[in-house]
Amino acid sequence: MNINNSIKSILKRLLPAYHVSLRLEEQLYRMEYKMELMNKRQEMMFWWYLRKDEESLMETKKRFFHNLPKADGILRSIQMELLTMMDKLNQICILHNISYWLDCGNLLGAVRHKGFVPWDDDIDIGMTRREFDKLFEIIATDPDLEIRYLYDYKNIYCFPKVFYRHKGMQCFIDILVYEEICCGSLSDVEVIWKERKYLQKSFHKELFEYLGPNSKSSKYIDILEEESSYFFRKICRKYSERISELSNGCEKYLMICLEFPVDLCTKARCYPKEWMYPIKFAEFENCEFMVPNCEEIYLQKLYGDIYCLPDDAGYQRHIKI
Repeated sequence: MNINNSIKSILKRLLPAYHVSLRLEEQLYRMEYKMELMNKRQEMMFWWYLRKDEESLMETKKRFFHNLPKADGILRSIQMELLTMMDKLNQICILHNISYWLDCGNLLGAVRHKGFVPWDDDIDIGMTRREFDKLFEIIATDPDLEIRYLYDYKNIYCFPKVFYRHKGMQCFIDILVYEEICCGSLSDVEVIWKERKYLQKSFHKELFEYLGPNSKSSKYIDILEEESSYFFRKICRKYSERISELSNGCEKYLMICLEFPVDLCTKARCYPKEWMYPIKFAEFENCEFMVPNCEEIYLQKLYGDIYCLPDDAGYQRHIKI
């Protein structure tokens, strides 16, 4: 009998209510399993009902998502404004030979919908630290766009966003910065990921000390002033170099930066560079934007089956309408 079973046996004798709670826990687990099984059966029936003659199940799923109606009303207007901003940013990146890729829900939208996920209300792009530094310097002189850091103490994130220079903060593009690291195998990734967790605590502590106690009471702090932005980037670069020091040799993997929200950080955000490069272009709302070379492999690591019926349908996360 292992230690856990021994403890449970003792608790059963000492606390009769504990035995009852175990039975309730088992019943809840069975109910959850039955509901999950029922949902899978209903989804299977849904797909087979939609399937046309001589069409594979995957072809049916792709046809369904591609033909979903676009957003309408205010949400569609927001998406079109974001698309205009993304088109400007894309032109800058092409002109200056800067590589990026559509990331997260927008990459999912490019693959599954050839545009925005109908209920999405933001744009995410990914790029390496090296490419981001180049972009930051170029955007600093752009008349239309600017890059600003937003620091959120409660949700613990501080990553950069692209805004219109003279239009406030209604629409923005999130930039997900990735560190280039060397890992010979997934076991090496595990080691560096554990070290990254320790570095992230120190990183946020240093940011909090710099921004002061008022940052704790604010929803977020807009790091806009040139001096503050420079210092902020200096801290980010310092910890970026520490992550790079954990590995030696050629840079074969990408790992999400320390600026990324803590609650969204998983090892799914670390993957081989060969999944990304060479970057290619894909259709997105009748435009052509950069996407990873192995986009579906990357999306499967992030989300699992991207052609199952989505749980977040109709849910806007960023802009309240």
